[in-house]
Amino acid sequence: MMGVTYKKSFVDKGFHYIDIGIQKFPDRLDMRFGKVYMLGKIDDYDAFTQEIIKAIDYSQKINMKWTWTDNKLVDDPKTFMLGNIQSYVGQLYNLGDKQLNNMKAIAETILKYYPDHVESLSNLAITYILKKDYDNALKPLLKAEIVAPTDYIVLGNIAYCYNGKGDKENAIKYYILTQKYGDTNAKNMATEKLKELQKN
Repeated sequence: MMGVTYKKSFVDKGFHYIDIGIQKFPDRLDMRFGKVYMLGKIDDYDAFTQEIIKAIDYSQKINMKWTWTDNKLVDDPKTFMLGNIQSYVGQLYNLGDKQLNNMKAIAETILKYYPDHVESLSNLAITYILKKDYDNALKPLLKAEIVAPTDYIVLGNIAYCYNGKGDKENAIKYYILTQKYGDTNAKNMATEKLKELQKN
């Protein structure tokens, strides 16, 4: 089955008009996210990332007073904005290693303003985990643990990093915590890892 293709002249015209809209109504988050969505559709992930970063930076200038369709204020704008951005980061993650720098750039921009944002701390860590750079991955993960000590995804990633480093004692400690707080899949994974570590 062939994917959807977009005629460049039509896409360029669409971007031209959405840019005019953003310039006239810079507080309209729906316009910004609409542009991000379309950039994802045409696989321009560097521009996709830059538009997300522009929105994060601009959110500070307007104290998160984002509007949406009909210029209505967004309810709980911080949660709404960061939740949508997390789904965009998921898109980048699913594309593999070639998007790690874009994932990292988004995470670092969010953390500049919200240093305790657990999802961004985890996202930053993942960009290091996928390069097997466990020491740098642990730095944001251990910060995330302080903010969310029962977050089993954070705990599981900490355990994974310690296991990758060959630090058996800490790997066991964090797999036990993952087993304690995780959902069924996380508990099962932690149980298997603990069996492996404890028999060696």
